[in-house]
Formats: sequence, structure tokens, C-alpha cells
Amino acid sequence: MNPIWVRLAENGRIGLPATVRKQAGLAKGDQLVVRVEEEGVVTLMTGEAAVRRAQRLARELLGDAIPTVDEFLAERREEVAREERKMRELHGETVADSADEVA
Repeated sequence: MNPIWVRLAENGRIGLPATVRKQAGLAKGDQLVVRVEEEGVVTLMTGEAAVRRAQRLARELLGDAIPTVDEFLAERREEVAREERKMRELHGETVADSADEVA
């Protein structure tokens, strides 16, 4: 698609031409994610497009090592338990060295 010029209104609004809205599958009331990138590049994305982009970036960074939700939550629980043990040790409390504390 060739670039389409739009004008910024006094109140900061822009109008997206019908061809752009149709091609992007946008309808009145849809919410868009706005990002300002390097060199003044402004991108508009649908929420679905933003999620797909985040998922693609995660796959690129982590490959097949993306944890499941359950794995992620288990890891966070372990991290919290470790931090709690450290805090108790700092306060002079006796700390059990058991993984059973992690629920």
C-alpha cells in the first residue's frame, strides 16, 4: 500500500481514511495501541496485533523455552519463597530450608 498522507487537527486528532480502516479491519469504537518508536515513527496497532507482536518477539527471544502459565507461576512462587526466607533470616528468624513452603 502506498503511503497516505493525513493531517493532524488542532486538537491533536487524525482521521484515518476509509481505505486504511477497511484494510486494517477497524470499526468505530475500536481501541488502538499507539507507540512512538525511534526517530518519531508512530505506530497504531489493534490490541490483537499488539498481542501477536509480543508473542512473536517472545518466541524470537526465548525460542521453544517459553514457559507455560503453570511453569511461570511455579517459578514466581519459588522466587517469592526465597525472598521471604531471606527477609526472615535478616530479621533473625529460624528458616526452614524446605521446598515444601512453596505452594
